[in-house]
Amino acid sequence: MASALLNGHAAATLPNGTAATLTSGKDDPPHGNAVDAPIAPSLELPKIATSLLPPAPLSEEECTAIAQDWLDRLSAILQSGNAPSADELKGVLAHSSAPWWKDHLALTWALRSAHGLPAIAKLLEPVIPVRKPAAPSLSKAAYVPMSSTLQFVRAQFAFETPQAECQGIACLIPEEGEEGEVVWRAWIVFTQMAELKGHLADLERLKVPDEGGNEQEEVDVLIIGAGQAGLQLAAALRTMSFRTLIVDRVPQVGDHWKRVYTSFKLHLSKYYCQLAYHPWPESTPFFPKIKDIAGFLDEYSRDLHLNVLLQSEVKGAEFDKAKSAWEVTISVGGKEKTVKAEHLVFATGLSGYTAMMPTVPGKENFKGEVMHSLDYRAGEKYKGKHAIVVGTACSGHDIAADLYANGAASVTMIQRKATMVFAEKGFRAATGAMYHENGPPLEYADRLGEVMPNQLTKLLMAQHPPTDEYVAIEAGLEKRGFRLLERDLGHIIFERGGGHYLDVGCSQLIVDGKIGVKSGVPLKSFTETALVFEDGTELPADVVVFATGYSHLSLREGVQKLLGAEATRGLSDVWGLDKEGHAKGVYRDSGVPNLWLAAGPFPFTRYNSKLLAMQIVASHFGLLQDRFDV
Repeated sequence: MASALLNGHAAATLPNGTAATLTSGKDDPPHGNAVDAPIAPSLELPKIATSLLPPAPLSEEECTAIAQDWLDRLSAILQSGNAPSADELKGVLAHSSAPWWKDHLALTWALRSAHGLPAIAKLLEPVIPVRKPAAPSLSKAAYVPMSSTLQFVRAQFAFETPQAECQGIACLIPEEGEEGEVVWRAWIVFTQMAELKGHLADLERLKVPDEGGNEQEEVDVLIIGAGQAGLQLAAALRTMSFRTLIVDRVPQVGDHWKRVYTSFKLHLSKYYCQLAYHPWPESTPFFPKIKDIAGFLDEYSRDLHLNVLLQSEVKGAEFDKAKSAWEVTISVGGKEKTVKAEHLVFATGLSGYTAMMPTVPGKENFKGEVMHSLDYRAGEKYKGKHAIVVGTACSGHDIAADLYANGAASVTMIQRKATMVFAEKGFRAATGAMYHENGPPLEYADRLGEVMPNQLTKLLMAQHPPTDEYVAIEAGLEKRGFRLLERDLGHIIFERGGGHYLDVGCSQLIVDGKIGVKSGVPLKSFTETALVFEDGTELPADVVVFATGYSHLSLREGVQKLLGAEATRGLSDVWGLDKEGHAKGVYRDSGVPNLWLAAGPFPFTRYNSKLLAMQIVASHFGLLQDRFDV
């Protein structure tokens, strides 16, 4: 779901929330059946021979017949009750291109992926006999022509296990059979838990306040942080009748967002950035601004009757192993109270506000202003001034454009590393097909968005090159000395944690020479009136804004600082991709009993909030003993 993270700003640059998940302390450790074989035999997209491709787009009836035939073959394997062998899986999985199987809780109670027939066989071998999936039933089939050489039938199906109602999607490609016939096999299979039996999500529960409200002294789940991650998780848990309490230091829900610069707006549409269970107000602009976001989060918490304890701070928490619960100490109005909670969730943001700012000699002699982008508000006061912005990701571009719009005498962006730039119109076209005013249900759209493994993001993006118009903009940027990084969403979001720009207009200002660029030359020092570079050049400056990002470690460090080293022994790393292509430490076992993490941009938290809620509920009822995790 890398595209879901390109929310105009990287997860690390905003007061978001992240999500990691954990097995309950009363559950046995997860099975260690990580796939030892390399999960990527070869990262490539299928190239289907023209002779195998249908001469014309397949009709719905033809797609349905192909999908049903494949499901019948899959069902025969699943219904045997035995662990499927690699030879058996050859009947349903692609031969011409290494297949993928991606599972979100349905079969493994974890976030897992396997690439290649041997790896998939190893993943499924212990799972199928334990999970006992029922025969899948076809929901829908459609023809998807991605390119001239990559076309597939997308089969959507439903199935059940004794514990859950599940959904699946398979991308079926045509291959040559033993006798020269066309056989459709799965290039990708995605299985996802949709509902936990006995604890089905009931949205009617969101219409009625809990008894006790935010004064409760014993809850099922205590969530630290009232951002989009904490709020959506609380809402998901409420639909399953779990008592929750959210604790935050701010006076009003949404206040975190008021700390960013006033020109801030999301760079992707309000439809793509919806929250679960509650749409944006109709008056919200296509690209929501600060006041829209802050106001909506407050409205969300009230309309869904979420229990939020504001102007309060969690001072510490201790885990009682005997009771399998946390005792959380909270400071409220200068007085301390204790709340007992079986589960504790940190939804305090992937990076919080731990700003990264390089040390530049001579700063104390500089007569102008120096600040991090966290402290920048608006460009009005810098009219007629010479401005420098260090950093060329989203915040750097936004601030440079704001300074220019407010009449700065000059604006120069300092590019330290090559930057990945994406055309907003391209993303609007890609996401707008599913996320729009009259779009399908969010859960359906999000499920389709989860099918492709993160490792394939770069290859899939190459299937949709920039338009001629944007190629001209890229050429103009390079002519101005702006270095472009090859587009790879998975890397820029999960590994680098930022360093990209979704172009909403600033690139054209650079191309037109209205905003200057100095690239690839390290900063040396400040003088009283300028910034000096290692090549001996200097730029006059009245204000220097360092849009240099935030620490990616602060969420994990914050957990360790609050709970202590002993309580967080075994806490997993946070962010970056594991060897199977899923984000580390988020929406999965965190390594500490009954402790969970939650953070990320709007689409990411929207999709994962229910997955995390189901794991918390399952943990409470002791259903995670047979989790098959990495």
